[in-house]
Amino acid sequence: SLLAAGGMIVFNGQIGDKVWLTAGRVRFNGQADDDVSIKAGSIDIYPDTIINANLDLTYGQPPAINSIAQILGKTSHQPKPLAPHYYLPLVKKITALFIIEKITQLVIEILIGWLLIGLLSKPIKPLVNLCLKQPGDAIGWGFLSLTLIPVLAILFIISLIGIPLGIVTFMIYGFSLFAAHLLVSLILGSRLLNDAAFKKPYLSFALGLVIITLLKLIPVIGWLAYFIFILLGLGTLTLQTKTLILGLKRRHE
Repeated sequence: SLLAAGGMIVFNGQIGDKVWLTAGRVRFNGQADDDVSIKAGSIDIYPDTIINANLDLTYGQPPAINSIAQILGKTSHQPKPLAPHYYLPLVKKITALFIIEKITQLVIEILIGWLLIGLLSKPIKPLVNLCLKQPGDAIGWGFLSLTLIPVLAILFIISLIGIPLGIVTFMIYGFSLFAAHLLVSLILGSRLLNDAAFKKPYLSFALGLVIITLLKLIPVIGWLAYFIFILLGLGTLTLQTKTLILGLKRRHE
């Protein structure tokens, strides 16, 4: 099914189920195998349109339906201006779906984070303390990692011989960003709960992740703050990796 709303919708695809479109203007030139409902100030039904069921139109201006368009069911016309209450049911549905998606994502990430804390509590604790002690260094290293790692992966791929290494580098990069997202949630929660001793990691992580999720919903400012947080988490991972590599070198020497 397709459920969409906007200022202007141009539909050229193929949907195997029902279609609901609400907009200021709709241009329909695709295929639907079930009922199509369109509510718009202006509606254009183009020649390539194939609707294998009914077409329900609510419009402000009379719709322009091309004679070649194939509508196998009934076409109903409701010449009514689009008042705000026409949009409310669709807006409510979209809002409900958005909230459910965000809550589901939040729950999954909390469970993943709790699992990692349970399995890797010893290596995670130094990461939290490292970030709290060196936030400036972490942000700097995070910016370097964010920009240099994908460039390095692209260079590997361009060389052809290094394509497998480039793909692995991209995979590590993606995992590192997700790990940074989870880590910075734990760091933020630990800072807010003043849990430097790491006595309440599960609560700290859940609190931090909720705040990070809400922060991402704020346009511009929220995403800028989230970007800095990701740099903080990614830089902490980079600093710890650098420390481990230097430790291994010293042992071999």
